[in-house]
Amino acid sequence: MIDALAEKQFLSGCPGLTEVFGLSEARDGVNMGACLPVDAPIVPIITSWLANNLMDKAKFVFKIRLFSSALRAPENKDLAYMAFIQGVYEVITGIVPVTMDEAISLAALQMQVKFGDAKPDAHTKGFLSRSGQLKGMVPGPLLMRRAMASWDEDILARHRVLNADARARPMQLYCQMLMTREFYGAEYVPAAQAFSPDTPESVLVAVSYAGVHVLGMDDKRVIDRFTFGEIYRWGFDAKKDFYVELKPQCSRPDAPCTAKPSGGKGNLFVFTTKQGRTASDMLTAYATRILAEIQGRGAAAGGAAGASASTALDSAARAASKRAASVAAATKVQALWRGSRVRQSLQEEAAAIRVQAVWRGMLARAAFDRMLEEAEAEFAEDE
Repeated sequence: MIDALAEKQFLSGCPGLTEVFGLSEARDGVNMGACLPVDAPIVPIITSWLANNLMDKAKFVFKIRLFSSALRAPENKDLAYMAFIQGVYEVITGIVPVTMDEAISLAALQMQVKFGDAKPDAHTKGFLSRSGQLKGMVPGPLLMRRAMASWDEDILARHRVLNADARARPMQLYCQMLMTREFYGAEYVPAAQAFSPDTPESVLVAVSYAGVHVLGMDDKRVIDRFTFGEIYRWGFDAKKDFYVELKPQCSRPDAPCTAKPSGGKGNLFVFTTKQGRTASDMLTAYATRILAEIQGRGAAAGGAAGASASTALDSAARAASKRAASVAAATKVQALWRGSRVRQSLQEEAAAIRVQAVWRGMLARAAFDRMLEEAEAEFAEDE
């Protein structure tokens, strides 16, 4: 189904469609929930709509599930539009908090997408407020803080002074502004924690390309972060609680972990939530995607050997995904990331962190280990 929808949206050229894109349920026809699991059956969901008299408004929304490096600010027009429209939704609904000045800049870029270059004769005072456009450009709580005429005037003024790059690539620049949030594109899971007295009891766990962020429930202030370089393993238990276990030395020179676990628990952080599997599955999907990108770079640089490693990764990921779907909660996806340096980088082409992952599931482990050995041997040759 995902492949067919992607093709309909002219996105068939994007690699890993089933993992990158997904379906979200909007039961009220407006507010989107988290992306459904890749293996989620659709018929029971529609049946629940019928049972609750929601068929007139409920719908599925096709959206980006994994904001990997290629989808964070894509140049492809169709991909850029998907990333942009999701960004607009998250801004105006308050999922991504913005300042007043940021809201004006984002609205100016949105106006460029919708109306094109500034037209002095048409885009006059009151253009946005009279037509009701402001409600679809500015977050509601911010919108009420000042007069509509003031918003209108400031957005029009900033739209008029957009530079050539902003006029040519407004959707990409909109996404790039949102990327200043380190948890850009995250899936949020409400949770409770009891491992740190310095952390609020109720938090949001944000899973993204950057790892796991612990956010304030209301203001989405970053309370703590666990990067892939720090994480030893993760998963969910029988109660669906989500946990992250860090390496013995879970600190970075510039930003050590702020939330320390309680005594006797080592580096294990447990978040009480009913959506533990959602968080765990998303983290696994991002880890797999990152490894695929690394192996893709290795294949481009090393030819057949790199391509073989990439193929092994794909096979292992599919096997692990299939097992997780069939065994459900009994299968716990765990990954081990070791921090040795290699040639390829997650952030820069010049330097890299050696990323190693071990799938503990019986079906995937052997194939995954072989893939990692081949990849390390290839990177060692480059050194």
